[in-house]
Amino acid sequence: MLLSNVRIPECVRGFESPYGLFDVLIDGAEVRRIAPCTTDASHGGGTLVPCLVDIHVHLDKTYVVDETGAADGDLFKAIDLMAMHRLRWSAADIGRRMQRAVDEAYHHGTRAMRSHLDWTTRDTPPALAVFNALRATWQDRMALQCVSLTPLDLLDDPLAGQQIARTLANV
Repeated sequence: MLLSNVRIPECVRGFESPYGLFDVLIDGAEVRRIAPCTTDASHGGGTLVPCLVDIHVHLDKTYVVDETGAADGDLFKAIDLMAMHRLRWSAADIGRRMQRAVDEAYHHGTRAMRSHLDWTTRDTPPALAVFNALRATWQDRMALQCVSLTPLDLLDDPLAGQQIARTLANV
């Protein structure tokens, strides 16, 4: 695929050039060539920038505000609302919400996400299996990572902390 007359901001292109517009040849997943624009460069064909990376999301909590109500900027209220809502979570529900979030992020240019997953007891949360399945489904399109969101008092228990760490190390 040839992208013609594209702007590549100097801060992302990695090279200096007196030219403002470029032709970019893409072959599969690789950029094969970037060259000064060879056609009428009176107008640009767009701007080429790296894909988006979202480094802090909560995929297991997406799209629940209609059910929980708004926390109005109060972190402790949000924590309480989610604790009550989490009691009703099922793997199917979590999966639908996670899938929707990843679909929407992908269609807006995101190609990597790092998500907290609520891990509030010694037991492995159902969200982890859902997340792993989602990651496998999306492996060729988006990189997905997870991190436990675990209360510190649970991590203070050496057995629980080690169990959580071992489980995540194998993800």
